[in-house]
Amino acid sequence: MVVALIHSGEVNLTRWISYLPWLRKYAHSKHRRVRRWLNNPRINIHRLYKPLIQAAMAIWQQECLYLSLDTSLFTG
Repeated sequence: MVVALIHSGEVNLTRWISYLPWLRKYAHSKHRRVRRWLNNPRINIHRLYKPLIQAAMAIWQQECLYLSLDTSLFTG
Protein backbone atom coordinates (compact mmCIF):
# COMPACT_ATOMS: atom_id res chain seq x y z
CA MET A 1 0.00 0.00 0.00
CA VAL A 2 2.79 2.42 0.85
CA VAL A 3 4.47 1.71 -2.49
CA ALA A 4 1.17 2.42 -4.26
CA LEU A 5 0.80 5.67 -2.32
CA ILE A 6 4.31 6.79 -3.27
CA HIS A 7 4.04 5.76 -6.92
CA SER A 8 0.62 7.32 -7.44
CA GLY A 9 1.52 10.46 -5.51
CA GLU A 10 -2.09 10.65 -4.37
CA VAL A 11 -4.06 9.86 -1.25
CA ASN A 12 -6.80 8.32 -3.34
CA LEU A 13 -7.36 4.58 -2.94
CA THR A 14 -8.80 4.23 -6.43
CA ARG A 15 -5.58 5.65 -7.90
CA TRP A 16 -3.55 2.96 -6.11
CA ILE A 17 -5.19 0.04 -7.93
CA SER A 18 -2.76 -0.03 -10.84
CA TYR A 19 0.14 -0.22 -8.38
CA LEU A 20 -1.33 -3.18 -6.50
CA PRO A 21 -1.06 -6.16 -8.86
CA TRP A 22 -2.63 -8.59 -6.38
CA LEU A 23 -5.89 -6.65 -6.61
CA ARG A 24 -6.41 -7.78 -10.19
CA LYS A 25 -5.84 -11.43 -9.40
CA TYR A 26 -7.66 -11.54 -6.07
CA ALA A 27 -10.43 -9.01 -6.57
CA HIS A 28 -12.63 -10.68 -3.95
CA SER A 29 -10.17 -9.84 -1.17
CA LYS A 30 -9.20 -6.29 -2.14
CA HIS A 31 -11.64 -4.65 0.24
CA ARG A 32 -10.49 -6.84 3.13
CA ARG A 33 -6.79 -6.20 2.44
CA VAL A 34 -7.21 -2.44 2.15
CA ARG A 35 -9.39 -2.30 5.28
CA ARG A 36 -6.89 -4.40 7.25
CA TRP A 37 -4.05 -2.12 6.14
CA LEU A 38 -5.95 1.05 7.03
CA ASN A 39 -6.91 -0.36 10.44
CA ASN A 40 -3.32 -1.31 11.30
CA PRO A 41 -2.57 0.44 14.62
CA ARG A 42 1.08 0.83 13.64
CA ILE A 43 0.15 3.14 10.77
CA ASN A 44 0.04 6.77 11.82
CA ILE A 45 -2.40 8.35 9.37
CA HIS A 46 -1.60 11.86 10.53
CA ARG A 47 2.09 11.36 9.82
CA LEU A 48 1.26 9.78 6.47
CA TYR A 49 -1.30 12.27 5.17
CA LYS A 50 -0.17 15.55 6.78
CA PRO A 51 2.77 16.22 4.39
CA LEU A 52 0.65 15.29 1.37
CA ILE A 53 -2.19 17.58 2.43
CA GLN A 54 0.23 20.42 3.20
CA ALA A 55 1.89 20.05 -0.21
CA ALA A 56 -1.48 20.03 -1.97
CA MET A 57 -2.63 23.12 -0.10
CA ALA A 58 0.61 24.93 -0.92
CA ILE A 59 0.20 24.17 -4.63
CA TRP A 60 -3.51 25.06 -4.71
CA GLN A 61 -3.35 28.31 -2.75
CA GLN A 62 -5.23 30.28 -5.40
CA GLU A 63 -7.77 27.54 -6.14
CA CYS A 64 -11.14 26.88 -4.58
CA LEU A 65 -10.82 23.76 -2.45
CA TYR A 66 -13.80 21.47 -1.90
CA LEU A 67 -13.40 19.20 1.09
CA SER A 68 -15.29 15.94 1.45
CA LEU A 69 -15.11 14.08 4.73
CA ASP A 70 -15.73 10.37 5.16
CA THR A 71 -17.57 10.06 8.46
CA SER A 72 -18.24 6.34 8.15
CA LEU A 73 -15.76 5.61 10.95
CA PHE A 74 -17.70 7.87 13.28
CA THR A 75 -21.20 6.62 12.52
CA GLY A 76 -20.46 2.94 13.07
